[in-house]
Amino acid sequence: MKFKYNFFARKFTINDIYSINNLYFKITKIKRSKKQFTWQWLNLPGGEATIFLIEAKNKITGKTKVIGHHGLMRLRFCQNRKIYSVGKTENTMVDRNFRSSIIYPRYESKFKKQYEPSYHALFSTTGPQAAIRQRLAHGYIEIGEWMMLFLSSFSGFLGSIRDIFSKTDREYKIEIAKMNESITEKINFTNFWNQTKSFYPFTAMRENRDMFWRFIKNPYKKYFICILKEFKTNKIKGYLIYHLSPKSIFLAYVDDIIVSNGSSELYDQILRLSLAKFFLRGIFWLSLPFCLDNSLQTKSLFKSSKKFKSFILTTLHNLYRYLLKKNERKKSMMRWVNKDFSSLIDINSWYITAMQFEEGPQ
Repeated sequence: MKFKYNFFARKFTINDIYSINNLYFKITKIKRSKKQFTWQWLNLPGGEATIFLIEAKNKITGKTKVIGHHGLMRLRFCQNRKIYSVGKTENTMVDRNFRSSIIYPRYESKFKKQYEPSYHALFSTTGPQAAIRQRLAHGYIEIGEWMMLFLSSFSGFLGSIRDIFSKTDREYKIEIAKMNESITEKINFTNFWNQTKSFYPFTAMRENRDMFWRFIKNPYKKYFICILKEFKTNKIKGYLIYHLSPKSIFLAYVDDIIVSNGSSELYDQILRLSLAKFFLRGIFWLSLPFCLDNSLQTKSLFKSSKKFKSFILTTLHNLYRYLLKKNERKKSMMRWVNKDFSSLIDINSWYITAMQFEEGPQ
């Protein structure tokens, strides 16, 4: 194959969308429309993504086709008042028919040298072992552990029942709403985030434009939000965004969870009250993914979520991993920080929820 083609790399142009989507379908068997591509790669709040392509040119016919893709979604992160440009590696892929014809790591090494000066940090969420080895060779560091916790809504319901019969006044309540264009009538994400972000480490921006792009303009899923409020004052103290499982009406997935001070107490409240609401709606389990690292906030979230853990689903999940993935290593998050900003960004303490790793059709 390699003797029949010449290979070269170049940057993305707007005319490449059709070819990229064809390659994406060939590898993943998932159809992606131009609208979906544009949302994920061109209309990001942080600016247009970085995309490099590898093309094969037939030496006889002169025809070319896209056989490789390496992309970074440009996301807005922050730490206190400082906003950073962060790249998330996504859709690194090579046509199976050409994988033995090129040495892909050399291409990515060249790509990274070109784009890394324009980013403060980079990260990868998941990937095969070959991709992990490649990122390590490019200076990424494995940090923390990806958690996938399954929570029981019945446990939250029981906790709420106990509160009803206790003598203490109710402190908090939950309001559930659809994530749509009118959501700012219930919660102004920009205002809430400006009051809250100082309690969080390096993490994604959560202003209106970030949340609208990720959850309202997202062409793949419909989302809902649980808003935690003080019972007497209606002051917003946090939110939990989720979507319903396409495979089971009894399961929901958490896409983001934030509380006003990042404390275990408020995580306890929003999880318990949300789970109680889910139980009454016939949703019996909640899947909560996040990256557990050295940050106090992820440790607080982990501590609170364990109180509501579903023994049944957790056991089945662990059994599945044992039977089908016996040799699976612990899954960590791959992170890289630009050396010019290493004193400002603590690579060991980020706050990462599913908001950062399930943008598309997963």
